[in-house]
Amino acid sequence: MSDRRPSEEILNAFVDGEFSPEDRLGTLKSIAADESLSRDVCDLYQLKELVAMAYRPDTLPDPDIRQCRTGERRTGTWLTVVAASLVALAVGTIAVLEITREQTADGPQPLAAAPDRDAAAVPAAGERGDQVLLHVTDVQIDDAEVLLDDIEYMFETAWLHGQDLEVQVVVHGNAMDLVRADLAPFPNRIRELVHTYPGLRITACGQSRARHERQEGRMIEFLPWVEEVESGVREAAQRQQQGWTYIRV
Repeated sequence: MSDRRPSEEILNAFVDGEFSPEDRLGTLKSIAADESLSRDVCDLYQLKELVAMAYRPDTLPDPDIRQCRTGERRTGTWLTVVAASLVALAVGTIAVLEITREQTADGPQPLAAAPDRDAAAVPAAGERGDQVLLHVTDVQIDDAEVLLDDIEYMFETAWLHGQDLEVQVVVHGNAMDLVRADLAPFPNRIRELVHTYPGLRITACGQSRARHERQEGRMIEFLPWVEEVESGVREAAQRQQQGWTYIRV
């Protein structure tokens, strides 16, 4: 296999997301067939995240308050925790992660909340690490872009480790703009992800849509690749009851 090993330039381009979806899948197949290469690619992903964080001074705690995690999070840092933890999930070291964001005053309460917002939780009996529900209730444009990157990262990591993965994104509340046909900031990216990864479902709350329609006085359409569910909260609760790993983002 060593004579077919991709060059460092190719591997770095792959990790940096410079390949088309078709080229990425082809490269993933080659990587998945070589255990050593798979480890190297995972190391590159982790190194990329560490370097990115190293060049963001505001992600480094002040020496006087290193043990106190307060204040606003830098965009993407909590998603980095999610992605890193799901890498561990893919190789069987972690089976569940529950992360909550700071809530808005009128936002719905999370269905599950870990005592430490950035801590991995001990898996409950019956939970499935290969079935993940991402509950999105409030997201900014920059956060949404990172979220889509991390969804792709999760599937690629699972692929590398030969693990089947199902991810359902449930969108409602203030995050509805993410999947609206008239307002979605990344419609082509969502289409690309849904078409590339059969295990991915993007679902949106019908009750939230009805509420927005009443407020705006007009009909609202979702992107064609987005499925509507009657209630986002009920959908998330049902998945938890079925043993899916729940992550609030």
